[in-house]
This record gives sequence, structure tokens and C-alpha cells, in this order.
Amino acid sequence: MSRTLIAAALTLTLTAFAPPASTAGQATDESAVTLALSAGRQIFRQFCAPCHGLGKGDGPIASMVTASPLLDLTQLKRRSQGEFPVEALAAMLAQTAHPKTPAHGSQMPLWGPTFQAIDGSPTLGRARITNLLAYIESIQH
Repeated sequence: MSRTLIAAALTLTLTAFAPPASTAGQATDESAVTLALSAGRQIFRQFCAPCHGLGKGDGPIASMVTASPLLDLTQLKRRSQGEFPVEALAAMLAQTAHPKTPAHGSQMPLWGPTFQAIDGSPTLGRARITNLLAYIESIQH
């Protein structure tokens, strides 16, 4: 996911909290990326880390999940021929019902509705998914 794409996805979210722009372009993009990664890291720690740990599938409750071992989230880019599968992951995270595919077991919570329910905003729910994916992309090996 490019820095520009992340910055564009967060514009709506950041506008309400952004200080007056003193510089244009790259500084704004870098600030947006930094905020996205920080927000994504917080979302990951709260919602993903209990099962996925630091991304390797070794979180404190991972052993309670039937689908063990859990997917190593640090290897998604490698497993997708060197391209981080942002669109597929965003679609999976935004789902409102469990699909009939083995890649997304029914034990994994449906995060789309959860992220929207935090404040009732579909837009902020999508921003949370975008931020989370920016963070997961940043931990690829």
C-alpha cells in the first residue's frame, strides 16, 4: 500500500484532528503514514495480538483456537508472490458474515461490524481496517 494511498484514505479521519498545515505535500503524507501506522498498531494489539501475537500466530490464546497453528501474518507478502494482498485482506476484514472458505475460519471474529460499532461510523470502520492493514504491511518479512 503506497504512502499516498494511506494518506488519502485517512484524509477524512485526520481532517477533524489535524493542526493547520505549515508545510505541504511530503510532510503531510509522512504525518498521515505515521498516524496510520500508530493507529494500526493499537488496533492490532487490541484485536489481533491475543491470537496472532506479534504476527506469528503465537498469541496468548492461540492454543485455544481450533485452527492452530494460526497464520503467520508477517509472511503474507511472501505468500502472495511478493505483493501484499491489501484488497483481499480489506475485503475479508470488512465481511459481515463468515464465508465458506478455509482461509477464514469461523473462530476468527468478524471485525468489520466490530470496527463500525465502536462509534457507529462505516467510514471510521473502513479507516480502522486501512490503518490495521498499513501496520500489518509494515511487519512483513
